[in-house]
Parts: sequence; C-alpha cells; structure tokens
Amino acid sequence: MVLRTLQDRRFAEFHEMFDPSRGVPVVVVHDEKEQVDRSLFPAGIRFEERASLMTVQKELAQVPGVTAIVYVQTCAAEKRRRRKKGAFP
Repeated sequence: MVLRTLQDRRFAEFHEMFDPSRGVPVVVVHDEKEQVDRSLFPAGIRFEERASLMTVQKELAQVPGVTAIVYVQTCAAEKRRRRKKGAFP
C-alpha cells in the first residue's frame, strides 16, 4: 500500500497512509524538544514523548491486527543548522 501511495511522488500525505477512523491505532512518538504541530494530523491520533516509546510498543503489541507508530525526528544535519542559528534547543 505504501509503495502505491508514494509512486511518482516525493511524499505522501499522512491521512492517505494512516486513517485512524478505520480502527487502526496510530501513535505519534516525538522527542520532547520537537515542536509537533498537532493540527497537521487527523483527529484520533495519540501523541507520546520518546520516553514512552517502550510502553507504546508493548501496548500496541497486544492489539490484534495492524497498528502504526510514527516517529517524528528532525535529521541531525537540520538540527546542526538550527542550533547554529539558535533556533533549536
């Protein structure tokens, strides 16, 4: 499914790949320093900080069927650029 969604495009919209209204539990895990714009995600998405990753993995392992963990992390090069500008903690 993901390959068909991404075919001939550089990216796929989140809602095209993960639709929590279909009953698939989706959890977005992020670093506490990341500023995640929650308005960009559809309703029904749960957000957790990275410290909770193991708990989230264990919880979703108990759910039958498909689950999704989306890990939001800025790449190291971008972090360095932002730190030089004083725009990243």
